[in-house]
Amino acid sequence: MRILSALILTTILAFTASGCEREDLSYDTPAPEPSPTDTTQHPTLPDDGQLRLMAAQTAGIWTGTLDTKYIDYLGLTHTDTCQTRLTFDLDAAQPTGGQGLEVDSAGGKQVFWMRFGWQVMGDGRLRLVYTDSRTMYSTLYRHNGSTLTLQLVKDDGLETDNYLLRRVDE
Repeated sequence: MRILSALILTTILAFTASGCEREDLSYDTPAPEPSPTDTTQHPTLPDDGQLRLMAAQTAGIWTGTLDTKYIDYLGLTHTDTCQTRLTFDLDAAQPTGGQGLEVDSAGGKQVFWMRFGWQVMGDGRLRLVYTDSRTMYSTLYRHNGSTLTLQLVKDDGLETDNYLLRRVDE
């Protein structure tokens, strides 16, 4: 037993004395933070006219598909797809938002409906505040007249909704 212990100790000391070969790790120096006056790092924010135009384009009735991904209270991730109908009513007193209604259905049956307030914010994102206090912000907004592609993310990051919508004339 003493011979085995001596042999192990000798091996350990040999590796310790010679050191282990390893790759020399080097990292690039991070780029400096942009100065507050550096406009190349910040997109130009939309003006009031652009916000009103975006709100006017959003106003109306839209139908299409909703792909939702959320994490429940147990930490489990769920994904669902359904048909949806979003109504965005523009408030004449506040031309960058108003009230709305979301109605979702699956298999021809209504599975969810809820009212929300909506607004085009100063940075050009949509904000929807549902009556259950859930707040969603757009991370993608693509409008081309008759179609709207929209991604909304819940303020805590636990839900992402992807909408592919077409305008309904009613």
